[in-house]
Order: sequence, then structure tokens, then C-alpha cells
Amino acid sequence: MANGDILQQPFLSITSGPCTFSEVIQAIVQSYNFNPTENFKVSVGTDSEEVSGVVKFVTAIVLWRVGHGARAWRTVSWGDPKEYKKTGWNPKRIYEEVVLTGTLTVELRSQLHKILGESVSNNIEVHADVGESGRTSVLMREIIGMLLGYGFPLQNIKWKPESIAASVVADRYI
Repeated sequence: MANGDILQQPFLSITSGPCTFSEVIQAIVQSYNFNPTENFKVSVGTDSEEVSGVVKFVTAIVLWRVGHGARAWRTVSWGDPKEYKKTGWNPKRIYEEVVLTGTLTVELRSQLHKILGESVSNNIEVHADVGESGRTSVLMREIIGMLLGYGFPLQNIKWKPESIAASVVADRYI
């Protein structure tokens, strides 16, 4: 499993620089409060890749102001090399991506629920870096089941090609 508690790790944003998880929450709340009638989407996703024998996990939180751009924050975790001895594609990495995404999204949803209410917190999307074709297709049912187990409704679970937080944003920072 990737090291460190994901909520305690530093986050980084191109627009706001380094920040804490609490500061990410504050930025999202400020965006919502600035124009509460705008159409917002919040999504979380993780991607991973082997880098010099260690697995790098990047988890991204994306705040998309539909029609008005997006902001993103990312955090990095490192997998224990003993856990990922197999080089190349490793299903264990996909499961860890889902755990990181689910863990962060549950806390994000909880914090936003306290501040902004149910209508915002219940619309957070979780993005899995799996698809209906390719080698990750054999994991689709399990991954969706894991995310359902975290309490996310099926309509909030996205996979390729809709999983932009994982397969585009997080992937960009691997």
C-alpha cells in the first residue's frame, strides 16, 4: 500500500501552489460560495506508474466550473517496492489506486457535506483508471464493487473514457 496517510500529505496546485487538505477544502468552498448558481463538478481519481523500481501514485482532486475552466490539486504517494515486484502492469496497483481515491473522496465528501450540504457532497464523482476494453476490463466489476462499497452511487462512478481525474489529470503528473 502507498505510504503515508493521504490526508496528511501535501497537495499541489498549479494555480495556488503547495497546500494542505484543509486548504483544498477551503478553496473548493470559496469557489462554490463565489457563484453558487454555477454548474460545478468535483471529481477525484488516482493513476500510478513504476518509476525507478518504485510505484508512484498521483491522486487528483478536480473542481470543474462547467463552461468556466477547472482547478486541480494533486498529491503523491509511493508504493513499497516489495509490494510491486512485478514490472509493467500490475492489478494490485489498480486496487491501490481505488483505495487512495475512495479514502480521499470519503473524507472530501464528509467535509463538503458539513460546510456546503448534501446537494454538493452527494454529487462528487470518483474516477477509476479502468476501461471496458484493454487489460483493465477484467477488473471492472471488482473496481465498481469496491467504489459502491465506499458508498458512492453508481452514477457517480466514472471509468474510461469519462474518468478524467484519473486518466487525464493524475496521469499528467506521473
